[in-house]
Amino acid sequence: MSKQSLYFKRTLLGIIFAMLFLPLLQARLKFFEEKPLIGALAEPEYRRFSWKDWFSSTYQKKKEKYVNACFGFRNSCVRLNNQVDFWLYRQANANGVLIGKENYLYERAYIDAYNGTDYVGLDSIENTANRLAYLTHQFNRRNKQLIVVFAAGKGSYYPEFFPDNFRLKKQNKHTNYFSLRKQLMAKNVPLIDFNAWFLSLKKKTKYPLYPKLGIHWSHYGMSLVADSLIKAIEQFQQFDLGNLQTSGISFSTTAQFEDKDIGDGMNLLVDLEGLKMAYPDFHFEQLKTKKPNVLVVSDSFFWGMYNAGISTVFDQTHFWYYNKQVYPEFQTKELFTYQVNFEQAINANDVFIIMATEANLKAIGWGFLERAERYFKQRN
Repeated sequence: MSKQSLYFKRTLLGIIFAMLFLPLLQARLKFFEEKPLIGALAEPEYRRFSWKDWFSSTYQKKKEKYVNACFGFRNSCVRLNNQVDFWLYRQANANGVLIGKENYLYERAYIDAYNGTDYVGLDSIENTANRLAYLTHQFNRRNKQLIVVFAAGKGSYYPEFFPDNFRLKKQNKHTNYFSLRKQLMAKNVPLIDFNAWFLSLKKKTKYPLYPKLGIHWSHYGMSLVADSLIKAIEQFQQFDLGNLQTSGISFSTTAQFEDKDIGDGMNLLVDLEGLKMAYPDFHFEQLKTKKPNVLVVSDSFFWGMYNAGISTVFDQTHFWYYNKQVYPEFQTKELFTYQVNFEQAINANDVFIIMATEANLKAIGWGFLERAERYFKQRN
């Protein structure tokens, strides 16, 4: 065997050993800084050895789960795998995410909502509308205000970029959105329909109201919604509230805030190209006037306004996220809605906002409406 051949084999063997040991060294020493993965990812518990766990087989299973989730360069390997699947198959390795034309990103639930695939039927819609009409009356009797808010939906706003196999020749009007909207308007339930408003502005707006790579309205669109919501509460309850004050606006092709939440969740090596987005610099005006207490039961579409500080406009603001977690309390200590004294919550608040986007209208309120209905009927 020649020296050159021997040198080549030793070098190759060294490279193989290095590749085998590098993940171990990275896991222990972290000598390369990896970009963290985005999404609902929980690191498994590190299990120390014990004979009890060994003989019950729990140690082996938990240790295997930990090693598989925490080996060196795992994040980079996941991103590489996701990138290859995207390049070769236009596949998104993220739960429920679909890639539309020109790389517009969707969640399947929003396409199903627009197409009417998730339609719950007229009987269910009528029950929800009747319940909301009943609650409107009960709140009004107590000088309180119920407001139903339809958040804009990406399916309704960008149907032209749906994947071909999800595009309909004609828009389906038998959807939860159209049916519930019609029922609420007929029953005079206070309704703010930002979905319809966004569509009316689509060809007029200077800046995108919906991002290409996110599922929520754009940061700019959210600022318009927050301003409109404050003014609506002023009209309904005759309060003089602080306005949203804008001092300037900047632009960026690098998405900020919630404008790339789906794109981030895909965990790619190379970020997708988005739209040029507008980012207003705004704050909420503080007035020393009487302010209402507001309870918001909403999906994730309220988060943008909440994080931007809309709660400072009101006296007290409670956000019941999916009618499950109670904010702001949950930020410091876990508090769930079933732990809240419901009678105190009703009595303490002046305005009740029930908000959902089109993909969540089939479950709007997430149990709050039924609980409130039972509460009032028990006291009437």
